[in-house]
Formats: sequence, structure tokens, C-alpha cells
Amino acid sequence: MSIRLGPVHFFALIIFSGIGVNAQPVWNADAFASLTSEDQLTVISAALYAREDALSNFTYTVSEDRAILATATGERTPLNVVKREMTLKRLGSEHIFESTNYDEANGVSAEVEVAWKDDRLKATTKLPQLAAPKGVINSIEPDLLKQFGYNNLLGFRTSGSGETLAKWFDTQYKLNQMRMETAEEEGTSYLKIIQEEGITTRTYWVDPNRGFAPVRYEFFHGNENRNNHETHEAESLELIDDVWVPTRIRRVTGASVSPDAVGEYVYKMTNFDVGAVTASDMDLEFPIGTKVFDHISNIAFEVTADGVTPLPIYDPNTGQVVDGTGKVVFSPLDLKDIAKNGKADVGDRESEDHIEHHDSLSGSNSLLTSRNITIVVGLLLLAVGGVVILRR
Repeated sequence: MSIRLGPVHFFALIIFSGIGVNAQPVWNADAFASLTSEDQLTVISAALYAREDALSNFTYTVSEDRAILATATGERTPLNVVKREMTLKRLGSEHIFESTNYDEANGVSAEVEVAWKDDRLKATTKLPQLAAPKGVINSIEPDLLKQFGYNNLLGFRTSGSGETLAKWFDTQYKLNQMRMETAEEEGTSYLKIIQEEGITTRTYWVDPNRGFAPVRYEFFHGNENRNNHETHEAESLELIDDVWVPTRIRRVTGASVSPDAVGEYVYKMTNFDVGAVTASDMDLEFPIGTKVFDHISNIAFEVTADGVTPLPIYDPNTGQVVDGTGKVVFSPLDLKDIAKNGKADVGDRESEDHIEHHDSLSGSNSLLTSRNITIVVGLLLLAVGGVVILRR
């Protein structure tokens, strides 16, 4: 992939020489090293934005196998959620993300669909133990996208910030928190983009001869004796419509407090198309029966065949239950009355099974889960940002 020239691209002309495989320009590490630091940053920023422009319209399907790996023996122990399959469609600033979790018996344990459009999130969650899907509307993009390792080395959402790699680089560059080094492994030249912030270091290895595709990510937080660390390695890449994309990524996470084992995540890309996404692909409709909490408007409702039915909301900050019109239908009784009667007399309060529970009316990204939802599924729901769970 060649770099498109503009006011900030002209230095790129002198750092490539000759033509390599698939008509790709060949990286000239010596020419790059001769540039000033400012010019080097300009070149890399231009190259990363050119790659992002080429990936402004794409769709992929990726599977994720998850396990605990014994460092001494290499023995793999599958996690409760053994496998996930993800599909992402991107169209400019909009995207829609679907995730299906599978358990050890290959049964579906959770299904999540997240759409980001017009700076607004819509998401649904389906769990086998819930009779109806749960929905949420929010103004916060979920952490799920940046926690998925394939997105990191694709450059779509970085692990550190949740921004695209080009945007993250540009931001850190302007904050003077970026430096670069050249490296060579097995005859291949790479560029290392290094961000150091206190005791945290993030390093991206990009391959200039493959369109500045990220091929490795290293994270280290702490010191030699006490730390968390993580690596993402693109074990294979493929040139699709003039863009190099990873086809297999191995992510390893560890910590000094658990030296005997690490987490291992293997991402396998099974489909990748560039330019095939249309505006109609970005729509997410809540299925009939979905109970939705809207963090933006601070309302809850159930989707019906005729439209929507307002639902009462429980706010743990005040202990009040508010109906769909905003009217308080229940407030906590005086503690003396509760002590005297042995229980709260709630009068004609709505049945608990019809009350939506949420973290706060401010729309925080945390949530309260049902007592019957496992911790693993709870963490998945947490990632999609305040999905409403009906207490049972």
C-alpha cells in the first residue's frame, strides 16, 4: 500500500526505495534514521492515517479461543467461556459488533450486539437464563471493543485508549509522550512506537514493508519485582484489497503475582472484506420483548409489537422506584418502621419482577447484575456499558 501524499506526507518520498513484493514500496531504514525526530513522527502519522483511511469500510469475522497456560509445562486449561466468535462491521465513524460466547459443551452462553451510530450506543444482551433480551442506550462506547485483542493489532481500537492506532499515535505525539526505534528480526526491519507514561510502557511494532501494519504489541506496568504484562503477536497476515490484516493473533497476559500461569487468547480471522459495508448494516433494532434502559433519557421501557411500554426504575442511590412518567411510586420507609414491623410495607408498589435496576441515573458505565448471573457473564455485560438486568 503506497502512502498518499499531502501537506504532511511529503517526507515519505525519501524513506522508500525500489519496489518489493506485490508492488509494495521497500522501506529504507537508513533514510528514515537520517530524518529529524519531528519529521519521523510526521511520516509515521501520515502512514498510520493512510492505513486507517483504507480500513474505513470493512467487515470481519474472528474467533477467540481462551485458556490458562502453565508456564512450565505449556498445559492449557480452557476458561469457563472457552470460545467467542465476533463479527465487526465498520463504516466511517459507525460500527456494529456482535459477540457470541460458547461454553465447554459448545453451547451458547451469551450473545451481545453493540451498535455505535451518531455518538450513541445501542446494545442487546441475550442470556440462556433470562426470558427476554436486555437492552441499553448510552453515550459511552463499550470497553469490549478495546479489550478484544484482534482490534488492537488491526489498529481499530488500541488496548490503551480505545482510539484508533492513528489517533492514539497522533495524541501521544502531540503530548511528547512518544519515541521510536528501528529494529530488525530475522532479516525484517520494523519500527517500534514506544509510549512511556510513569511505570507503564506500551510498544507497537509496525512493519513498514507491509503497509505499516501493526504486528506486535507489548504492555508492561510496574517494575521488575511487581508487574502486569501483556503481548499480542500477529503470527500471520494477509494482503486483502491492498491492506495487510492479521489472520492469526496470539495474546498472552500475565502478572508477577502469578508466575506459574498466563492467560492465552488465540484470535483466528475467518473472513475479512473491505468496502462491502452499507449504511443499512449499521442499524440495530431491539427485538420484541427486550427490556431497555436508556441512560441518556433516564427512562426504561419494554419493546412490544405496538411500540414500547414504560417500565418503573429502581435507583440504588436514592432507594426510590420511579415509574415511566418520572413519578416516585416507592420511597424507603423510616428505619424505625422497618424495625418495628419486621419488613417494609410497600403498599401497592409494583412487583419486583417488573422493576428495572440500574447503577445510577447519571448513566455510569458500571452495572448491577442479577444474582443468578455468573461472574464471567457479568464481566462480559460490564464491557457493553450498563446493560439493564431485571432482578429475579
